[in-house]
Amino acid sequence: MIRLAWLLAGTMALAADFNAPMGEVEKQVEANWVDGRWEKTDVGPFLSGTITTPGTATYKAIAIKVGDHNEATVCYDTDLLRVSAAWTGGFVKISPARYGIGAPLGVGGDIVFGTPNAPGWAKDGSFADPRARPFGPLPSAWAKWRGLYVSGSRVVLHYTVGDVEVRESPWCETRAGLLAITRTLEIGPSRTPVTLAVCTAGEAIPAIRGGGGKLTTEGGSVRLEVPAHDAIVSLKLFVGKAPAATPVEDLSTFTRGGPAHWGEPLATRGEVGAASGAFAVDTLTMPYENPAHALMFASDFDFFPNGDAAVCTVHGDVWRVRGIDDKLEHLTWQRIATGLFQPLGLKIIGGKVHVLGRDQITILEDLNGDGETDHYINFNNDVEVDAGAHGYATCLETDRAGNFYTLRCASGTPHGGTLLRISSDGAKLEVVATGFRNPNGLGVGPDDTVTVADQEGNWVPSTRLDVIKPGGFYGYMPTHHRAEPPKTFDPPLCWLPHSADNSAASQVWITSEKWGALRGLPLHLSYGRGSMLLVLRENAVAIPQGGVVPLPVRFISGVMRGRFNPRDGHLYVVGLRGWQTPALRDGCFQRVRCFPENLRVPIGIDARADGLRVTFSEPMDRATAEDPGSYDATRWNYRWAESYGSKDWSVADPQKQGRDTLTVSSAKLSADGFLL
Repeated sequence: MIRLAWLLAGTMALAADFNAPMGEVEKQVEANWVDGRWEKTDVGPFLSGTITTPGTATYKAIAIKVGDHNEATVCYDTDLLRVSAAWTGGFVKISPARYGIGAPLGVGGDIVFGTPNAPGWAKDGSFADPRARPFGPLPSAWAKWRGLYVSGSRVVLHYTVGDVEVRESPWCETRAGLLAITRTLEIGPSRTPVTLAVCTAGEAIPAIRGGGGKLTTEGGSVRLEVPAHDAIVSLKLFVGKAPAATPVEDLSTFTRGGPAHWGEPLATRGEVGAASGAFAVDTLTMPYENPAHALMFASDFDFFPNGDAAVCTVHGDVWRVRGIDDKLEHLTWQRIATGLFQPLGLKIIGGKVHVLGRDQITILEDLNGDGETDHYINFNNDVEVDAGAHGYATCLETDRAGNFYTLRCASGTPHGGTLLRISSDGAKLEVVATGFRNPNGLGVGPDDTVTVADQEGNWVPSTRLDVIKPGGFYGYMPTHHRAEPPKTFDPPLCWLPHSADNSAASQVWITSEKWGALRGLPLHLSYGRGSMLLVLRENAVAIPQGGVVPLPVRFISGVMRGRFNPRDGHLYVVGLRGWQTPALRDGCFQRVRCFPENLRVPIGIDARADGLRVTFSEPMDRATAEDPGSYDATRWNYRWAESYGSKDWSVADPQKQGRDTLTVSSAKLSADGFLL
C-alpha cells in the first residue's frame, strides 16, 4: 500500500509510512542526557568554548593549561585579544548536562587576575570598545586574531595589532612557593607606540623582564607601553606573587611543530553488513575506549584525496581514519587535533582540513609531518557569538565557486538563526537567509541549490525542509532580523511529520552511479530517527513543493552528516548520541552500499489540479498500481504560531484537530510502467 500525506497548502510530503512508532525516544527527559565523562577526557593543552569568567562571559575563549604541572589556567579572549582571566587550582568546569555541551564552561579554580571587558590592545591610545554590540571580533584594522601554535605543552597565540605582528605564549612559574602567570611577547616592528592591558590594578603584582617596554597604571588598569621600534621587541610579563626570574623564551622554537601528544594510531576492525534488499550498512568501528578517554560523538567528516577520512567530534577533536577499503579489517584512528569549540562541520579543501566551531572556521596544519596539528589557523571568525546554550554552528559546505555555507542556531546576536556564506578566501561573511530556530541540516547541490532543515519548536510547527532563496525568511520570528516583523514566511519544500523525522540533520546529493535511478536526487538525514529519506521535488513551480520517501536503513547513532566517497561511490555517514534520539552508541561512522536492482521507490513527484503524478525507479505491477484500493491518502494543516510545534488540523474544518481521509478515485499507470 502507498500512503500519501497532504500538508500545508503549497507543500506536500510522500512517505512509505508516517506512522512508525517512536518507541521510547519521546519518553526521554533531561535526566537521560546527564553525562560527566567529558570532564575525564584529556583534551590536550587547550580547550575552546564560552567561559563564564567574572564580570561577563568570555564568548570566544581559549582556556590554556600553563605550568609544568598544569598549576594554572589562562583564559584568552579571541574577540577582544585580551587575557580575560587567569586562575589556579583547576582547569575548567564542565556541566554534565546534555553530555557536556548544554551549558558554557566554568572557571575551575581561584582567580589570580583579569582584564576589563574591553580591547586588550589600545588603538590611538584608546581602549574604548568600538563594536556596536558586545559580540564579535574587533575591526581588523584595530586587531585581528590569526590562530595559535602548539608545541608539547606550550601554546603560542598569534594575532596582529594594526599591521604589527604579535606572538605571545602564556605560562606559569613558581619560585619559593610563590606563583606568577607569565606572558612572553614578541612584538613586531611598529612605527607607532603600542599599549597592552595587563591586569586590573591591585589584583596582583606585575613585573617585566626584557627591554623595550614599561608598566604604567591608568584608570584602575595596569598597562604595558612599548614605544615605536624598528626590530622585534621580546619581553616577558609576570603577574602574581613570584618575582620576575626566568629569561625571555624564543617563541620561534614553539612554532615549528612539537612532539606528538597521542601516541600511535588506534586500530579497530570494521563490520561489513549483509545486504538486505536494496541496501547494506557497514560500520567503521570507532575507538570508543581509548587512552585519552576521548568521546566519540562524531559530528562531521570529509575525505582526503588519498581516500582517508577526517572525522570531527562535538567535544572538540578531529581524527584521521585510514584503511578504508572493501573489507574494513585494518582501520586506524589517529587523533590529529583537539580543543576546538564544539565543531559540527568539517570540509577538506585542497587537502587542508577546515573545521567549523562556534567561534570560527579553523584550518589545521601539521608543521613537522607527524600527523598531528601544530598550527590552528583562523580562516574566518567574523561571526558574533553569545553565551546562549543552543547557539550552535552547524554544517560546513561549499558551492562551485568555493564559498562556504554554514548555519547558526538561534541566539541573541544578529547572526542567530541565520544561513551564512563565507567567501572562498575567508575574507567576507554575509547573511544569506534568516528565521531559523535550531537548524542542524544543510546541503549544497551540484547546481548550487542550498537546502536547510530546521527543528520543530516555537514558530516551527514541525520539522521543515527548505530550498533557500537569498533574503528569505523561514518562520522563526525571534530571528527574523528585519526592520518590520514579517507577517508570513517563505514556505518549505515540505513539512516532515514527527514520526518521519522528529529532529532533522543534513542533506546530501546522490552523485554515484552505483545508486542507479536515484542518482541526482538529494537524501535527507534524520538525526532524531537515525535514518535517511529520499527527497523528491518539483522544479518548475513558483512555490517549492516536494516530498520524502523513507528508505529502509537504520544507523547506530543519531546520524548528522553524509558524503559520497569519490573513490568507491558509496555513501558514508557520521552521527552522535544526544537528546531525543534512538542512538545505540555515542557516535558512528558507517557506510551505505546500494543495490539499485532491488530498489522499488518513487523518484519523482508532480502535483496537479486533478491528482498526483509519481515516477518510480522500476516498473510497477499494473494490476496493483491501477487498483484504487492500493492507496491510502490523508491531509492536514499545521498552524504557524509562537507555541511549541503544532497539532494536526483538518483542512476541511480548520477549527477541528485531526486529519482528513481522502478517497483515491482512480489510478492510471503509463505504458512503460514507470509513471503513475
